[in-house]
Amino acid sequence: MITWTFFFVSVIAACVHRYSGNHQKCTITFLLLGGVTLWMREDWEQMPHIFSADTQLVIWTVLQAIFAGIAFYVRDIPVEDSHRSSGAS
Repeated sequence: MITWTFFFVSVIAACVHRYSGNHQKCTITFLLLGGVTLWMREDWEQMPHIFSADTQLVIWTVLQAIFAGIAFYVRDIPVEDSHRSSGAS
């Protein structure tokens, strides 16, 4: 269930980041972190970690949702073009 929730949130986050201005690096980063967590899940207990693999996956899911929310919230804030402000053409 946790794995499906992570991937569902990933799809929603990817759509939000695409809508908000192509900030796809956030989604790819969290997919990579979640994928590594799932890949290492079998050996997770043999290595020293603060959290269990499931807890770590929940953390990545929540952080991904927060970043998507921030991207959605700031999507309408204009960003000044650095080339225009420096006078370069």
